[in-house]
Amino acid sequence: MKSEISTKRLAVCAREASVRAEQRALALGVPVAKRQGNQIVRLYPDGHTEVIQNLDKPDVRPLKRRYNVGHA
Repeated sequence: MKSEISTKRLAVCAREASVRAEQRALALGVPVAKRQGNQIVRLYPDGHTEVIQNLDKPDVRPLKRRYNVGHA
């Protein structure tokens, strides 16, 4: 059985999973890399950040796509 999920719903699920993963990593004492504005930064559990890279074009978006999630 194949189920379809909208791009919007997939994006919400991905964002929620990313937030949970970041929280878990920081709770375990592991730094995480993430985008903040036009920079990629490393966030440490004690709260300080380190800039890894500045982005020239931070708002480049992929083409709209449709995803099928489920068993094939």
